[in-house]
Amino acid sequence: MILDTAQAAETTPRSSEGQGDTGLPRPVLELSGLTLRYGRQLAVEAVSLVLRAGDRVAVVGPNGAGKSSLFKAITGILTPSAGSIRVHGHGPGQDTCVAYVPQRSAVDWSFPLTVADVVMMGRAAQVGLMRRPGAEDHRRVAASLEVLRLGHLADRRIAELSGGQQQRMFIARALAQDAELVLMDEPFSGLDAPSREDVLSALDDLDARGVAVLLATHDLRLASERFEQVLLLNHRLVAYGPPDVVITDANLHAAFGGRMHAIETQHGKIFFGDAGCEEHDHPRVPEVGP
Repeated sequence: MILDTAQAAETTPRSSEGQGDTGLPRPVLELSGLTLRYGRQLAVEAVSLVLRAGDRVAVVGPNGAGKSSLFKAITGILTPSAGSIRVHGHGPGQDTCVAYVPQRSAVDWSFPLTVADVVMMGRAAQVGLMRRPGAEDHRRVAASLEVLRLGHLADRRIAELSGGQQQRMFIARALAQDAELVLMDEPFSGLDAPSREDVLSALDDLDARGVAVLLATHDLRLASERFEQVLLLNHRLVAYGPPDVVITDANLHAAFGGRMHAIETQHGKIFFGDAGCEEHDHPRVPEVGP
């Protein structure tokens, strides 16, 4: 099936909805001292942060830094070894407002599902077990597809979509789910420039609705230019805040061990270094299935 489910600097919220005594919106996500292990292998250690409605955060770091493990803990797929995770005050896996978009390589695109089928999966919690989707569920799916400019592809098999369309399909599913937090694991991997822009445009749609986004990427330039906040991770939280504060030579050295550097040019920062191989810090996500 497709799954739905210390240096931190808090971001400035853009919405006053649901705010508490401080005047800030109530947190969508709170991590406190989160530690994850696979047996004796450390994946994430003592990570703390607060994410509020409308925050859009790029999670960057070297391969094997724990980015995918962090996401899976937030959705409840992995159990913390220490620390806590609260989503709207609930434990992981207890709140349906979280949508998880796995790496495209972790999905079986040959499974005979249509675009509308996948987006309807976002309505699973509202529909319930052993019940068929009703008129309202179909309306919400159709509306979500139109927002993401996929209405004309509703009956298309998912294997026939471009990479950018596949990512937009998952974002449409998040809208149908009424997700307030979307986790995206390397959504730009293997996409060409137009498809990348397609996904970024879809993120703007989420942003306009006050949906918080955590997005893992290896692209430091994209993170620095297209995201308001960056979380730099290498098992521990190296830095969290605006790109110009987080993406510095000192922080890059701390995260990448001297293998990544930034040069300031008239066209912006250029990053160079040894990016390594694909991340393998986590178990494989189950494939699309019935």
